[in-house]
Amino acid sequence: MDFSLIAHAAWDNCWLSSFTIFILYIIGSVIYELYFSPLAKIPGPFLAKITGWTSFYYALTGYRHIWIWQCHQIYGPIFRFAPNGVLVNTATGYHSINNYKANVKRGKLYEMGPRNAKHISTFNLTDKNAHSKRRRILNAIFSDAATRSTENFIIQNVDRWCELLLGKNDKEWSEPLNFSTKFSELMLDITGDLAFGKSFSIKEPKQHPLKDMPMYMEKHVMFIYPSAQSPLMDIWVWLKPRGLNNLLRRFRPEPTRIFEEFVDNIVRERTDLELKLQEEAKEESENSKKDLFHYILNAKDAETGRAAYSPDEINAEAALLIQAGGETTSAALCSTFFYLIRCPRAYKRVTSEVRNTFASADEIQGGAKLSSCHYLRACIDEAIRMTTPGPGERPRVALDGGLHVDGHFIPKGTRVGSSSWALYHKEEYFGDAWTYRPERWIVDEENGVTTADVALAQSAFHPFSIGLYNCVGRQVAWQEMLITTAKILHQMDVRVPPGDSTGGGAPELGWGRRNKNHYHIRDAFVAIKNGPMTTAYDPTERLVGDREDPENSLRFRGKTSNLGYTSQLLDVLANRYYEYGTVESCPRPSNCSVLKALTTPIPATPIQKPSTRPVQKPSRPLPRLSINPIRIVPTVESPLPSEPSSSNSSSPPSTPILKG
Repeated sequence: MDFSLIAHAAWDNCWLSSFTIFILYIIGSVIYELYFSPLAKIPGPFLAKITGWTSFYYALTGYRHIWIWQCHQIYGPIFRFAPNGVLVNTATGYHSINNYKANVKRGKLYEMGPRNAKHISTFNLTDKNAHSKRRRILNAIFSDAATRSTENFIIQNVDRWCELLLGKNDKEWSEPLNFSTKFSELMLDITGDLAFGKSFSIKEPKQHPLKDMPMYMEKHVMFIYPSAQSPLMDIWVWLKPRGLNNLLRRFRPEPTRIFEEFVDNIVRERTDLELKLQEEAKEESENSKKDLFHYILNAKDAETGRAAYSPDEINAEAALLIQAGGETTSAALCSTFFYLIRCPRAYKRVTSEVRNTFASADEIQGGAKLSSCHYLRACIDEAIRMTTPGPGERPRVALDGGLHVDGHFIPKGTRVGSSSWALYHKEEYFGDAWTYRPERWIVDEENGVTTADVALAQSAFHPFSIGLYNCVGRQVAWQEMLITTAKILHQMDVRVPPGDSTGGGAPELGWGRRNKNHYHIRDAFVAIKNGPMTTAYDPTERLVGDREDPENSLRFRGKTSNLGYTSQLLDVLANRYYEYGTVESCPRPSNCSVLKALTTPIPATPIQKPSTRPVQKPSRPLPRLSINPIRIVPTVESPLPSEPSSSNSSSPPSTPILKG
């Protein structure tokens, strides 16, 4: 008997049997998913119903959020994006999934990030009880009082950022600036000040080893996110504590290594400083900064009285503060300025509101005045709606008993969520959903915006999420966005560089990405952005008089009024009226337009006697300004984006609104 022939035949039969079993398994799985799965009646792309590789592919491209939006246009408000995954595109569905009482927990995507089993931040916790316990500590750290104390750090960094931006360009438009890079540097410096007691100084012009840190952070999340959309995610998470973590650490990508070492160094330095201060019993000294990390290091467990965080958990929270505190706010600011500089109507209105609310940029801070800038808030809200910093869904998994969403039963273990990008571009809630129109957030019955319209839009708009997992730092983020935007609009004019289209769509990019006036980003759980490109100019300094005779010259810096005359202007006009009888009889009227000098970027008009404050010859002489017949030293005009100052500049789109 030839045993070799028998063994060879058995091997061939074994291979054939295995292949047959595999094919039968595939066929059986396809039939089950299409006809017998609890989710079988929910529509969706054919391949997505039977395999998770479709979702993985689009996550790999960075445009999964566009694919989700396309699927909702085809299949309706609910569709299957994976054999065990459902996405919903209604405000009621969003609330059903994310409210405090929802019978869900965080999905396994949140377990992909930790470098080891102990390196767990609040963001990575999927157990609801463990998350609630950790969240109570963060709620105390981010209290209203603590939030107000962060304001000075924000203002100092923004002021320095504006100073650097305009330092060499006080008389002309700057070179094109990529606000994506500039805002990332600014927000990372603010995060350093707030969280660790010192700015990283990345925004400074000098060479800095951390200059590329925002890029490394983006590449870090771009590596993790596609893996979290893979059909192998469950296996990946299971293997992580069983040797995969060590393997990943050995072969991790360079951006991930640099980012992790960056966090390790910050935590080590800040922890050593805290221990030194405690040993010297000088916690209350001037050298002790009560930053966010101080409270994390000293947090106590309410039940045991011991330290609330282990060293690994402290490191994980530090990484979370850096990532969440920088890139999301930076993306929102980029979106805001992309749309403002392409929408002259909105730009003029919000600039006028800010410059007439605050006499100078130094006055801009949190409080009643800033809160009264309703159009400023509306511009930021609308920009976040148009291009949200978190375009995908925040995945949840149904617990025992499942849950009902818009009449559909979602069984236990099903992944469920709602894509912000798709929801924020739904006509049912926003009407002209692809149009940048800040007015939609302000009730104005005369212009057709009713209370019901605003309420409907707000029902579908939750940029900081809701429920148990909402953003704990949302108040700080709003402070950063409002103060930064207001200071920029007050201190400088910004416009699109002639011919630039960075960040916008293009016809060749396909369905959902064709509009050049829509700011497009890549989806890696957070937004990966590029642009907008801008040029900036400081319009707030005007010299009235003779530069060679500064004592008899007036320098106006600060408020540029678009609505009325400043008190200084009235004084000048009164003296000139008293001396010459009429303003029109002033010598060289074409060169001495004080009104033009003080109210740019409003186009110049002939000076006339103010009708609201007629100047009459007084019974006794007015105190006269010690000036020669006023001469206006020619200055570079500072037109709004639709009014370029040179013949070489091309005007941005002049349409009053951006339509998709």
